[in-house]
Amino acid sequence: MPKKILALCIIIPVLIVSCKKDTPNIVVYTDIPEAVILMNQFNTDQSDFTVETLFLNNPEENISLESTDLILARDIHAPAYMELMKNLNKYRANEFLQGIYPEILQSCILDTELKLIPLSLGLPLAVRSTPTESAGKYIDWKTLSEEASAVNSYNDGHLTRTGFSPLWSDDFILSYLTAGSGSTLTLLETEGDYYLKKTGELTQWIEENNSGSTEIERFMEKYMYIPDYRLLSSDRIGFCIMKLSDYLLLTDSITHKLSFKLFTVSGRLQPTQIISAGIPEGAPNSDGAEALLSWLIQKDTWESFIYSTIRNRDKAFGLEGISASYTINESIFSKAYPILKEHIPYPGEFDRISTPVPQWKRIKQELLLPHTLKVLKGEEQSSDLGEEYRKWLLLNPDPLLIH
Repeated sequence: MPKKILALCIIIPVLIVSCKKDTPNIVVYTDIPEAVILMNQFNTDQSDFTVETLFLNNPEENISLESTDLILARDIHAPAYMELMKNLNKYRANEFLQGIYPEILQSCILDTELKLIPLSLGLPLAVRSTPTESAGKYIDWKTLSEEASAVNSYNDGHLTRTGFSPLWSDDFILSYLTAGSGSTLTLLETEGDYYLKKTGELTQWIEENNSGSTEIERFMEKYMYIPDYRLLSSDRIGFCIMKLSDYLLLTDSITHKLSFKLFTVSGRLQPTQIISAGIPEGAPNSDGAEALLSWLIQKDTWESFIYSTIRNRDKAFGLEGISASYTINESIFSKAYPILKEHIPYPGEFDRISTPVPQWKRIKQELLLPHTLKVLKGEEQSSDLGEEYRKWLLLNPDPLLIH
């Protein structure tokens, strides 16, 4: 059953170059498709520089920070990356930065130096077909688990209707594992102690509330080709966890039948990802990079970008999420997307932000999630993760850290 929204196209590594001539190039590395739209907007808005957007979706491709002017990517607030970035303290008085959620901004500071500017946040949602019984814009795991358990029904000892299961939601598993960890390294390198505790909690919940992994897998196999939102509408499941950016790309004909709350594990928000921008030390075109960075932290830039993606019906919701700036969310996002008006987080509502390890996106998709699913099904031991992580690192050196 668990469903991931399938991409409409497969993105191949490309070098996107503007047609402008005789202007200095700014080489931008990104792993975000929507960034191409944003960079094209920059090329249109001014004539002093031309952005070349290097988009790599192939882990075998090498990229050198020595030839990159600006990096705009997911979860690069790992200390190993920030050490390679220029000090951006001079931008701290900017209005955009003044409005950034303080917990998010802190995650991009190394010692006393601002190394990255966070631009966008991914947030997890708990979605259901009827309003939740709890008040407010958030629902935590304890409340969701209680409401979900009440939905379960059986026929001849088999689940015919279920509230929720961790086994069908990658977004839930990642939120649960990283909440309170402080660092993803805690999950991967502490001989499995923290990971053992977290997977043990989920295993126990599955046994007590889903009649065990075998029964929930049988349920999942029966409905695996039906999208979660249809299972919600037909009252076959009670909840699903999905990213805000995915939810807002559903059509109005679907979402008007659904309701959602921001999902937290323990009552405080933890973003599913943070998209940030930084300038590598020794950037060949540092003047161009600074001009682009200054443009990225202007309110007019985001207003134009957000409304143009809506007007052009691009398959995009911001940069895969709301802004890292509360002021942009209040002044632009909540007006462009009225459904968000009552769901914008306030400053101070985020938990301590978990620090990612380098290559976090690949590690969670290629290693952590597959391993966790096997543990929850009783096919692997939690204690094996640390050794698997060390093997993965040997086989997958980080191209951003190779000099």
